[in-house]
Amino acid sequence: MRRSLWQCGWAKDGAPESLDIIIIDSTDPIGPAEGLFAVDFYRDCFKALREGGIVVQQSESPLSHSNTIIKDIHVDIATAGATSSHTFQFPQVIYPSGWWSCTLACKGGDATDFRIDDAVNKEFRTEYYNADIYASGIAIPAFMKRSLGIED
Repeated sequence: MRRSLWQCGWAKDGAPESLDIIIIDSTDPIGPAEGLFAVDFYRDCFKALREGGIVVQQSESPLSHSNTIIKDIHVDIATAGATSSHTFQFPQVIYPSGWWSCTLACKGGDATDFRIDDAVNKEFRTEYYNADIYASGIAIPAFMKRSLGIED
């Protein structure tokens, strides 16, 4: 019998509420990594997270996968118990389409309001980062909003 990675990994057997963050930088959701994009795996992750914890999942190209993989991640992660999820996009020139994403989901709280107070009230000078850059980083293009059923 072939077992997926989540069935034999740490997430399934992890101590409840023992982690603050889980970062999943997996391969594409096919073959052995398919289980890392499944409701059962996400449930195990949320069981291992403390209240306020976050899961970050590699979620492919927004240009190619907004209506499929990314949408499925949002549905599955909500089914698994996330209180909020949000897909962040960024340039990644060596990947197909040159534009990639990760989806962040919270166990309690809002996936878009972390560290906003720090960005607004930072106590040190930066040359690039500020609250406006933070806000632009969480913006979602109109085509993704339509794919994810978010009002524009």
